[in-house]
Amino acid sequence: MRSQAVAVAMENEVPEVTLWDLFWAVSEVADDEREIVATIAHMLTSGSVRVVGKTRFA
Repeated sequence: MRSQAVAVAMENEVPEVTLWDLFWAVSEVADDEREIVATIAHMLTSGSVRVVGKTRFA
């Protein structure tokens, strides 16, 4: 029973990635720049990923 609870918790976690890693991963499977931008925008606004790391102007 505990392993099922752990599996559900892991499914609900939001992956934390750097913007560069997200861009690189999406660009590996996208057909063009528009698709890259649209996919990243959707992932960020939907909350399916969280961007972490230092920003240039922080």
